[in-house]
Amino acid sequence: MSKKYNKNWQHKYQNNIHTQDKNVAQTQNTGKITPVVEEQMVAGKAEEATSLDNQDINLDAQAEQLMERENELENIKHQLDLERANTQQYIHIAQQLQSDFDNYRKRNANIAKESKQDGINQAVKALLPAYDALTEGLKMITDPNTKKGLQMVENVFVQSLNELGIHQIETMNKIFDPKYHNVLATEEKADVASGTIIQEISKGFVSSDGTVVRVATVKIAK
Repeated sequence: MSKKYNKNWQHKYQNNIHTQDKNVAQTQNTGKITPVVEEQMVAGKAEEATSLDNQDINLDAQAEQLMERENELENIKHQLDLERANTQQYIHIAQQLQSDFDNYRKRNANIAKESKQDGINQAVKALLPAYDALTEGLKMITDPNTKKGLQMVENVFVQSLNELGIHQIETMNKIFDPKYHNVLATEEKADVASGTIIQEISKGFVSSDGTVVRVATVKIAK
C-alpha cells in the first residue's frame, strides 16, 4: 500500500468519525434524531436482526442434527431389542433341544434296560422246566451222595439266577397273593388262618424290576 493511499484512507476514516461525532452532538443539542443518525440506527437494528436470524438458523440446524441423532439412537435401540429377542429365542430353542435330547437319552436308556431284563426273564423262563426236573429228581433220589451232588447243582443254579436279578417268590406261611401265587389245592386247617400257604408245590420267580417270571404253585388253608 502506498503512503498516499494510506493517508487518503486515514483521512476518510477520520472524516467519518468526525461526522458521526458531529451528528451525535447535534442530536444531543437539539433533542431530535437527524436523518443520518436514524439511518445508522436502522442499519444497526437491521444488522442485529440479521445476526439473530443467523443465530436462529444455526439453532434450527443444531436442533435438526439432534433430531437426526435421536432417530439414529432410536433405530439402534430398536435393532438391539430385536437382537435381544432373537437371542432369547435361540436360547429357548437350544434349551428345548437339550431337554428333548435328555428325554430321548433317558427313554432309550430305559428301553435298553427293560429290553435287557425282558431278555433275561425270557431266558430264565425257558430254563425253569429243567430246574423243575432237577428239584423233582431230588425228591426221588435216596442215595445221600447223589442227592448231595444234585443239591449243589441246584444251589449253583439258584445263585446264578440271583446274579441275573431273578429271585424266588416267598411262599411258606405267607398269605396267598394272586399276583405271585397260583392255588393248586386247599386243605382244612383249624389252627391256620384261611388263605395261608401251607405247601409249595412248585417254585415261583420274580425279577428285580418286579416282573413275575413265573408264579409259585401252592396249597393254602381254608
